[in-house]
Amino acid sequence: MISLYIFLSEICLSLAISLFTLLLLRGSLQGVLTDLCQNTQRAEFWTSFTKLMLIIGPLLSTLLFRPSSGYPDYYSVIIFRETLRHALMGGFITLSGMGFVIWKTIPRRNTTTNQETDNLVPASNNRG
Repeated sequence: MISLYIFLSEICLSLAISLFTLLLLRGSLQGVLTDLCQNTQRAEFWTSFTKLMLIIGPLLSTLLFRPSSGYPDYYSVIIFRETLRHALMGGFITLSGMGFVIWKTIPRRNTTTNQETDNLVPASNNRG
């Protein structure tokens, strides 16, 4: 029975970390995405996508990397520590991926002409 409680605490810890991360990003994420997407519908999509990824990533990491052996009572602290590490790793990887995707969509400013260039359109198609 202790195995079930430890497993459930692993899941709850992973979800708590995800929800805390979402709480921290809540204020600025929508504004940044609206600015980048230049459309509220697109920004809402990316906000929902980010929320899902920030819950699924750490939870999946916790489920994939949890110890497969039994849970003796004296290993509870070690198991909890490993769960925390894996949940944080999942969050870090998820945030890194999302940051990379968003970073790639930011228009770059041309320093010589002081104009923004669209890095999503190949140079051969940019007739601007």
